[in-house]
Amino acid sequence: MAMITSPLPILMFHSVGVPEDRLTIDPTRLEDGLRALDQAGYRLVGLTEALTRAGAGERVVGLTFDDAYADFVDLAMPVLQSVGARVTLYAPVAHLGAPAAWDAGSKTGAPVLDESGLRDVAHAGHEVGSHGNHHVPLDVLPDARVSAEVSTARAILEEIIQSDVPSFCYPHGYASTRTAELVRAAGHSNACVIGYRSFDVGGDPMRVTRLCVTPGSSPQTMLDLVAATHTTLEARAKSVATPAWRIARRAATALRGERA
Repeated sequence: MAMITSPLPILMFHSVGVPEDRLTIDPTRLEDGLRALDQAGYRLVGLTEALTRAGAGERVVGLTFDDAYADFVDLAMPVLQSVGARVTLYAPVAHLGAPAAWDAGSKTGAPVLDESGLRDVAHAGHEVGSHGNHHVPLDVLPDARVSAEVSTARAILEEIIQSDVPSFCYPHGYASTRTAELVRAAGHSNACVIGYRSFDVGGDPMRVTRLCVTPGSSPQTMLDLVAATHTTLEARAKSVATPAWRIARRAATALRGERA
């Protein structure tokens, strides 16, 4: 008998601020969208909690923030508190307290939270997850390097926040089957990719797919995104393109010396 699955929408954000750009959403727009979801009857929680509650049949939306930009504490946390929402914030450990050094378009050079900021996030009731040690694409690296990146990051984060870190987010959003196995072996119980679609509860928790919120989205747009539970054409296209894109990223990674 085939496993019965149900869709769980997980929203992906990065930065909060003004002006809006590809990775930055206005705090007022964020609040309006989340409040619309709350008023529509969705419980807004981080990824680990969302997986648990959705598995129990609750109506939830998971909220995730990648890269742990410093603006999260000043601009996102007040919004989340006003709405009564919790999130999972994914931190790239080697970059804590420093400018973002990876190619993030408009956010290259933006400050990343330091250890004190991460503790503030955890104390506020949000989940702190791992975004690896260095912000590099793990699915094009040797197994030993992947294991070191993941294990080191988890150990440091657990020391900083004095709590377990079950959740992981693959840097750059892609994961091969082998990468997912290594992340699980490092002690994580769930991990997220991009995916461009809702996650099927009952699927592989090490490859949780997410929905990208476009800056400029209206509350209705966010409601429609959550309600659209079918696999989109974009998601299917991305899935087909992933192997070829992995080859291109492996070549680019080797040129930058990230295999070392």
